[in-house]
Amino acid sequence: IVDPPDDLSLANPPSNQPLLDYLTSEFIASGYDMAALHRTILTSRTYQRSWRTNATNQDDARNFSHARLRRIPAEALYDAIATATAANQDESLSARNRMTGPAAGMLRSDGRNRLLAPLGKPDRDAVCERQRSNEPNLSQALFLQNDPAVYAMIDRDDGWLAVNKTALLAADDRAVNKYVDEAYLRALGRFPAEDERAACRDFVAQSENPGHGLRGVLWALLNSKEFCLNH
Repeated sequence: IVDPPDDLSLANPPSNQPLLDYLTSEFIASGYDMAALHRTILTSRTYQRSWRTNATNQDDARNFSHARLRRIPAEALYDAIATATAANQDESLSARNRMTGPAAGMLRSDGRNRLLAPLGKPDRDAVCERQRSNEPNLSQALFLQNDPAVYAMIDRDDGWLAVNKTALLAADDRAVNKYVDEAYLRALGRFPAEDERAACRDFVAQSENPGHGLRGVLWALLNSKEFCLNH
């Protein structure tokens, strides 16, 4: 309704003032209950609309006639990668604090913030989210595909692939299917379709070993539009 949300000003009016007023009054009436506010929004037909458009709403960007595909913000995308590559839930929750090697650089206030800058995070001296960029760009694609920090998360010693390294070396077709399913659940929150599973299984079969092949599958999922976009 207001984008960015921290720029409430006359120069940046809400796209739907009556809707904002309604949500405000409901929030006050509920006793400032955040769960009730979330429930109102999440169960609305507006929030649940598909991102697929038709001839009447394909150019609409402000009136909520369809969901808008958006790149996940830098910090959320980093956390999603850390979670998808973590060995377990405890590791994923503390991944940023326990990361070693190149990935640890994100926690240092070095001004440039090298790891998050390509994903759209503004400098630490920025006081307004308007300076943030969530638009897809070449630097983000190159970062996810090639940056050592991403590989550090995939290959870290306490990560999912490393913990299962021995089992992966002896994995048969049935076990490979199981690991492919888990990779999809970790990255995309769903099971693969049969054609996707077959393609991944063929890729793993042609790889140096099952572990190396599954690493490629996970890397591909982390670079997919389904992973990087809020849809």
